Amino acid sequence: MQAMQNVRTWIVGSCLIVCLLLGVGFARAAYITFHGETAEDLGTGFGNVLQTLVLHKKGSEWGSVPWNGLDNLARGDAANQSQTQTVAELAGAGFDEENLLVILNLSQQGSNPSVDVHDFTVRFYTSSDGSSWFDALYDSDAFGNASSSALIPHGQGAGTAGHVFRIHFAGDEGVDFFDQPDNYVGTWVDSKNAIGNTNGAAETFYIGDTNVNTVVPEPVTLGVLVLGALTFLFTSVVGRRQ
Repeated sequence: MQAMQNVRTWIVGSCLIVCLLLGVGFARAAYITFHGETAEDLGTGFGNVLQTLVLHKKGSEWGSVPWNGLDNLARGDAANQSQTQTVAELAGAGFDEENLLVILNLSQQGSNPSVDVHDFTVRFYTSSDGSSWFDALYDSDAFGNASSSALIPHGQGAGTAGHVFRIHFAGDEGVDFFDQPDNYVGTWVDSKNAIGNTNGAAETFYIGDTNVNTVVPEPVTLGVLVLGALTFLFTSVVGRRQ
């Protein structure tokens, strides 16, 4: 009996640890994941996409374009093509809380075109006064994310799509945000998390299409697989003891 109790305790504890690591079944803030997916679309240059941040500097790049209720305010290495986007613009392009993606287009050239992408934030603003409502954070060290170090351009040059980062909302955040057409969204890269190893060409964050490839299991799917394996182990042990 004691052995059976120990097995149950181990199974429950393992399940809780997996859920905590993967965020399965627990409330959490909006967040961003990266699983090595890339977008295939061409013709994604300026004027054809809803870009939120364009960074351009040799060595490293950081910057943001916050919305102050009246205008976009470029900071750091943000180029003048950077801008926040409204819900009306997002909805007009076919985006909602279910399919909102951020695509990072890299246009580095030369013999060493790879760059190191660290943490960044997609910030959601209210329409009333331009104040920040909530953030979705990409944590490059988070469990389940693919490495975003040494990323290389997907295609060559601006307008050839790029690397896909998926936004996940907590609770009704996404629904509430898209309920107001004058709400805004923008992208931040802090100086302490600057994109590294840039050689002078621009990097562009934009709201992307769902036409992606190289799909791999997301953390929730991985969590289900792990829980399934634990359940199989549990039933096997019980079966042997009966």
